[in-house]
Amino acid sequence: MKNKVQPEAFPYEYRLILSQKYNQINKTWYTNLRLETFQEFTNFQYAITVDDKQQNDTLRLKITGLTTPKMLMGGSGPGVLEKEYFRLKGKYKIEIINIDKSKNVFELEFRKRTISVIKSPKNKFVDLFILK
Repeated sequence: MKNKVQPEAFPYEYRLILSQKYNQINKTWYTNLRLETFQEFTNFQYAITVDDKQQNDTLRLKITGLTTPKMLMGGSGPGVLEKEYFRLKGKYKIEIINIDKSKNVFELEFRKRTISVIKSPKNKFVDLFILK
């Protein structure tokens, strides 16, 4: 009887990394959002594709899949999405909707230089990190 090798199980599918940064050219603060897969890929550094919508106090990111990089150069690492948002101020909800329609909602407070967590979902597929 052969033993099957099982892939490593991760506690989360994605990592959401948020930080407040200063744009020297525009002289304004903005929020840098980085979503990456926990899964590391060996042949390419994939890009995470999303449909994103910012409405009132909610930023919704619906994950639609992964794409290969524009340049076909090899590389390894997680799948990544990186975006900048210039108008996140006060209390906001960030909704991450997975391909299987499951949803994680994070309630956060955005200030000029800091981000605070108000509420996190219980059953998470996204792990949240806030950089200072």
